Amino acid sequence: VQSIYLLFQRSRFEYFLKKAFGHTFLQKYKNIFLILLLTNIMELTACFLFLSTGFYYIILGKLIVEALLAKGLIAYFERRNVSTILKEGV
Repeated sequence: VQSIYLLFQRSRFEYFLKKAFGHTFLQKYKNIFLILLLTNIMELTACFLFLSTGFYYIILGKLIVEALLAKGLIAYFERRNVSTILKEGV
């Protein structure tokens, strides 16, 4: 949650311009999903190295839940971002 919020605060004009120019959802927010994917790959690697039992389904479920939460938070921050930029002016 915090990383998504910080990314939106840091580059809100970039996301606004990408939305205005009609970029697809994944084109706009690929860096957020890449960060999620890389952290989950690191967790999966640590789980594989240190644990002998199969926690792979838990990691996969966690990845799916995080992706859905990220999508919801992106939608929320996107709406909030657009209204803030329109009030301030670009």
